[in-house]
Amino acid sequence: MAINRPSFQNRGPGYTPYGIILRSVRPDETSQTNVLHYLNDGNMTFRFSWRKNEYLIPAMMILKALVETNDREIFEGLVGPAGSKSAENTFLTDRIELLLRTYKSYGLYTKHETRAYLGEKFRIVLGVPETMSNYEVGTEFFAASSWSTWATSTSRLPRTPTSTS
Repeated sequence: MAINRPSFQNRGPGYTPYGIILRSVRPDETSQTNVLHYLNDGNMTFRFSWRKNEYLIPAMMILKALVETNDREIFEGLVGPAGSKSAENTFLTDRIELLLRTYKSYGLYTKHETRAYLGEKFRIVLGVPETMSNYEVGTEFFAASSWSTWATSTSRLPRTPTSTS
């Protein structure tokens, strides 16, 4: 549900009052409410709770960690193929391009690199053995999250054929 909540601006500099509330329910019927926050610069962060602490992750980082794909496939999965009506919506296409462009500052280009990065950042939070690689911890991060139901369904972005030449 898209909402306008002025308190969202208190999250930090650049946060707007706009967000999308997502409620995730696991098969055991436990649920968690998460928020996609819109930022002034056009970016989005995903807010979730884990063991009574809140975390914010760039939305593009979650997409990159879920699917081995490229920027074009993400763009077309969100906007539609070239020539479609939604691809002519310059407001939408500009926002998706911005998300992809600003994500490049992380220097993470593959699913493996992105999961390893998340694993490094969440290793202590998850309390996993030191013998696990950062990639394994990043994979565990998605498996252990109560919002993983949402994340797993998001990983089914429509795949578009890519040329092999």
